[in-house]
Amino acid sequence: MRTAHLHAALLTALAAAPALLADCGPFFLAPRVLYQGLSTPADLQLHDLDGMDLPEIVYASRGSFGNTGIAVFRQPSRGVFVQAQVIPLPEFPPILRFLVEDLDLNGTLDLLALDYAAGALRVFPGDGAGTFSTNGPSYDVGPTPTALVLRDLNNDGRRDLLVSNASTSSVSVLMGAAGGGFFPRATVPVGGSSPNWIGLTDINADGRDDLIAVVATPAGITCSLGNGNGTFQTPRFTASPENLTLISPVIQDMTADGVPDVVAHNSSSTKFFVFRGFSNGNFVVTTVNTDTSVGSIKGLAVGDFDANGFPDVVLTAARGDTLLEVMVYPNRPNLNFAPPISFGSYGTNGSASGSNFPVRVGDVNADGATDVFFSDRFGQIGMLEATVGGPVLIGERPQNQTVAPGATVSFSAASPSTGITYRWFKNGQPLLETAKVTGVETSTLSITDAQLGDAAVYECRIIGPCDAKSVSAFLAVAGPINPCPADFDGDGFVDFFDLDAFIAAFEEGC
Repeated sequence: MRTAHLHAALLTALAAAPALLADCGPFFLAPRVLYQGLSTPADLQLHDLDGMDLPEIVYASRGSFGNTGIAVFRQPSRGVFVQAQVIPLPEFPPILRFLVEDLDLNGTLDLLALDYAAGALRVFPGDGAGTFSTNGPSYDVGPTPTALVLRDLNNDGRRDLLVSNASTSSVSVLMGAAGGGFFPRATVPVGGSSPNWIGLTDINADGRDDLIAVVATPAGITCSLGNGNGTFQTPRFTASPENLTLISPVIQDMTADGVPDVVAHNSSSTKFFVFRGFSNGNFVVTTVNTDTSVGSIKGLAVGDFDANGFPDVVLTAARGDTLLEVMVYPNRPNLNFAPPISFGSYGTNGSASGSNFPVRVGDVNADGATDVFFSDRFGQIGMLEATVGGPVLIGERPQNQTVAPGATVSFSAASPSTGITYRWFKNGQPLLETAKVTGVETSTLSITDAQLGDAAVYECRIIGPCDAKSVSAFLAVAGPINPCPADFDGDGFVDFFDLDAFIAAFEEGC
């Protein structure tokens, strides 16, 4: 009974005081190495390429001496990665970006990679088994391509391609053609020179994608409102603090006001910046100072690790010359970031110099929780594994049932989250463990010899250190229809014949 009271108290506190979640978590294990990739990382993504529910890591590197290319690391068992393929690309481009998308809509993910030297997009069709063919088409996207986005801009059911071109200060727009191909490119200005990143978001909530670009001169971001047909309006410019080029930009609503924002750091700073968006395409910058005892930021990502509704910032920063520190800055209302939580240093294979080590968030080990994964300068891929705490995730819900009297009934609820408990209730009241009712504090509730009195709503409350969820189902027990006792002869009418039948039965002793 004491356990039930504690669970009820936690549920009451969670319902009455949402602020409790703001101080709960994030929860991660210490950083660990997943795999040694090629040196000089350029990008890092997580995708389930083979449909086996354990995602693959797709990793791009732009080093020299045969180290430029895209590698696929498959996950044959949870948390264990092996190299499955390396696709070589022309050596040592200044930037290398890719997408993993089902380009031809055949149900298989394909790889789309920018070839900087050729000014082209190269398509590597997926085989559905976790690797890619090297015999796909290529498309002219303009000189010095630096970033790419795939989206249906004109609602014709075909996805269109946008590619930023550093040397032309523009974005190439390739409208989608039948079969996953593209029409020849057009260009749109971005409002600054040397764009190194682009993204799409609907900042003014008009149902049209708007173009966000990071530009180097003048340093900052631009926003071009979309017209819904593949063209854009005049860019609006917002300057970068310290006039330094922005790195690792992420589009995310950081203030829960419904308007997307942009988070980034710059190339030589111990600060990151939140460009708070407004629906007219303008931004106002908030500067967040990081722990200067650690060093400059090397990579950045965003995720709501404490489930308070305000996405947090996770970053890696240099610890001396050879270590990366992994830190989370919890976000609070009005962009009031709490002091950082450090999850330890991550050993590298050499110098931690450089300015753009990819950091990403995703469920690396398919356990239902959001992890952090990242790389150092020499391609060592690491993981910050989510553990006890955070939001309760629902993996299985109980199902409504109708049974005959005497049946045995089981209700099941499950969560992939860690550190949780289960508690079953009947019509809102906690169930007690009996010979008839078992599993009241497990994921499966069993009821033997079901009778009419067992018909009810059965609720399972799944409780974690920082969250609680409730799932429920209804049990109906369909027994025989009892006739009216006064209808003694069972003819459907209550009359003097029932009295005669009763007296005759009484006299016979039945």
